Amino acid sequence: MITPLSFAGIIGVVALSLASGLPTWVALAGWLSYHTRGTSLRDGFYNLACLVTGLGIGIVAESLMFKWQADLRFWALPVALVLATCGIWLMNFVTGIRNWPSYLIGVAIVFIAAMEASISSYLTLTAVVAMGAAVGALLDLTRRSISVRFRDESGTEYR
Repeated sequence: MITPLSFAGIIGVVALSLASGLPTWVALAGWLSYHTRGTSLRDGFYNLACLVTGLGIGIVAESLMFKWQADLRFWALPVALVLATCGIWLMNFVTGIRNWPSYLIGVAIVFIAAMEASISSYLTLTAVVAMGAAVGALLDLTRRSISVRFRDESGTEYR
């Protein structure tokens, strides 16, 4: 269910990304990834860290795909995606943060954006998803402060 506050947040993300000339759908993906694993600020920062790590894994996989394209031809993309999936699995195993959705959203953003595999592309995508996640955090904090205001003496929340 989309509340008026969520709708205002979506409009805000779209307006910010359009004003800065950045891809709107990437900012919305950052906003979406903020909510993949819980809705506290701590969970949101974990989600953003996993998303940014997924962007890095995606950039590496995309650069490998371009390197192998001459040798593997049409098999370059599936091999790169399998290696990216192995990298995601290892990140889940090594770090202990099992957040498949955020990692996969990061890899998907890189491949769908079809930008060149460079550090500037990585930094641009990181800035855009961070902007979307920041708006998601702002909306979450606003929602929590509004819900705190409407509690009676017994602790019952009114929304």
